[in-house]
Amino acid sequence: MTSIRFYRNIIRLLAVLSFLAGIAVLVFEFGANLPGSGDNSAAITSSFALIVATVGLVLALHMQSAEYRRETEVVDGLQEIRLLLELVIARAAVAQAGRGAGRNSGMSNSSVFQRDKELLLEAMVGPAGRFLIFHAAQKSHAAKEQPEEWRLLHYHLATVMLSENEAQAGQSAMDLFDMLKSVDHAAIKEGAKLIVHADTIDKLNKAPDNVLIGAMRSSSHRARSEVVDPYAKDSALLESHIAAITQFLQGRAGGKEALAELVESMAAARKGDRNARIYIAGLHERFFAPHSDPEAQ
Repeated sequence: MTSIRFYRNIIRLLAVLSFLAGIAVLVFEFGANLPGSGDNSAAITSSFALIVATVGLVLALHMQSAEYRRETEVVDGLQEIRLLLELVIARAAVAQAGRGAGRNSGMSNSSVFQRDKELLLEAMVGPAGRFLIFHAAQKSHAAKEQPEEWRLLHYHLATVMLSENEAQAGQSAMDLFDMLKSVDHAAIKEGAKLIVHADTIDKLNKAPDNVLIGAMRSSSHRARSEVVDPYAKDSALLESHIAAITQFLQGRAGGKEALAELVESMAAARKGDRNARIYIAGLHERFFAPHSDPEAQ
């Protein structure tokens, strides 16, 4: 937006200079001493007009650029998100006031709140939501090991989405609203420019996980680490399963290709790789479990 104002000011300045220069040539004494002062005035005015037209063309091209369009989309989306959050917060405040006064107004119109959540979700999957996710990743990366409120973006969003009414969503909606208030025009301008570039994906991939994804990843790793090695006490059983899988696949269409892909996993399992052994056990169970028919695989 700053660049647009800059171009507009340049156009206004050149227009004023063009007018003043033309008048000066015609009216003031130095203009009278110039041969063909009227022609000179027209020439000067035309020159400034050409410059103004050029700057205007640059402005028009800028306004048609992808970056400018994305900037306006981000601004519109952020305003929509802020309005939705304000409505949720306002109704949460009314609900809390009603409970404090002993009235049964803690529950809101569920259809209205559901519609608000749908609109919020629509905005979050648009340019404004992508900007917020990228902005949160940047803030998290810059904070390094220090606490950073933006790491809770997904947590607050999930809390609002999973809440049954505004009273339950009120605090997270307020936290989201405060986070949006911290976003200034410089961040929007820079972020809107970056999210249209392909290298943004690399920056997102390198950013630390948000709180919920990090918790889910830790839980998944912990669950995997608790899986027992099925062949820890019986290496002969491993060889038996590998032989059965090999024989089964050799007699099937496409089995040779499948076996070629399993060579590394089988070798790793023989060397004691726990994940490879779990994989082999899973394949054997799939092919030969009592409830399954290998010929139907």
